[in-house]
Amino acid sequence: MERGLPLPLLLTIVLAITLITAVGGPTSAIIEVYPDGWCVVSIRAPVEDPIVEIPLLGQPTLLSVVDEEGLPLNYTLDGDRIVVDAEVADEINVTYETQSLTYKRGLVWSLNVSTTSYSLVSVRLMGDPDVVGLSKTPISIREGPSYLELTIEPPFTLDYVYTSPPGMDRGGGGGNSVLYYLLALLPALAMALFLLNKGSRDKKFELDSTDMRILNSLAEGEKSLSTIRVELSLPKTTAWRRVRRLESEGLVEVERTRSGSLIRLSKLGREVLKDRGSDR
Repeated sequence: MERGLPLPLLLTIVLAITLITAVGGPTSAIIEVYPDGWCVVSIRAPVEDPIVEIPLLGQPTLLSVVDEEGLPLNYTLDGDRIVVDAEVADEINVTYETQSLTYKRGLVWSLNVSTTSYSLVSVRLMGDPDVVGLSKTPISIREGPSYLELTIEPPFTLDYVYTSPPGMDRGGGGGNSVLYYLLALLPALAMALFLLNKGSRDKKFELDSTDMRILNSLAEGEKSLSTIRVELSLPKTTAWRRVRRLESEGLVEVERTRSGSLIRLSKLGREVLKDRGSDR
């Protein structure tokens, strides 16, 4: 077994990493690794620009992208990255499942994280397996009630085995596995409920005074979402929801660019204003 680093040097490294993370690690990632080889990846990123590109770990399935309030955000997949329209968000939370990070040889499982886009990645090995190989020394190691968590600087490879039957599995088993799995899928469930509620609305669309203020403002010409928000003194979440609703009803058109979203009246929107005697 390799001898550990001298304590003073180890403390220096940990302090440096802590300072880097506190000052501005742009993105944090947690990989929960389950006994069947599936991983649940959770990524959190602050928003500094209207369009945010986030590197992904593995090939995603059941992808959920929400803001700090659990509201879904528009996104597109671009190779191994996700591009998020985050103009109205302060934080982006990405959650997904993947089976492309692990592989098995005999009894030994291996987790391979090849990215260099993250300064640190936390790996939670669910079910308390034994680590039998690691390409780098972990920055920290923490034991939970039914998992072992290692924080490592990527890229790295981690080998592990289950010396006894795993205490949890994504498809069933211990009660804790169900709890962890449900918690990991909460963002996806929130999105599903949001879309279900949206699809079950009354088809008759009623414009209120706020909707009409937005439409009248756009009668002057296309504007950015931030301009509408400031001009009408609307909270950013309210402005975003209203514009999205008007877009879904075909009253406005939204062009998403790297400098922000541009909103303009559609032909239907102009007809509505004309019918109400508000066309300028």
